[in-house]
Amino acid sequence: MPLLSHMEVRAMQKGIEKGIGQGTVQNARESVIEVLTIRFEVVPPETIEAVNQIEDASVLKQLHRQAIVINSMVDFQQLISQSRANS
Repeated sequence: MPLLSHMEVRAMQKGIEKGIGQGTVQNARESVIEVLTIRFEVVPPETIEAVNQIEDASVLKQLHRQAIVINSMVDFQQLISQSRANS
């Protein structure tokens, strides 16, 4: 196996970190949708689409927490609308 230059190693590390970050975001999206499905049985396609467009893991984490305690799907949809307006 050939030795890698410092730049090649750094590029590989950045690629790995990016992949991990993307996986974290995707996992967070799936968690939000799963909680909504468990709580409300039907999640409207537009809500799924809105969740899938969010790229910020911290926003998804907050939405996950809210999905656990929120009273209705309508309230959750309003929450997403508000978070989009604040972005």
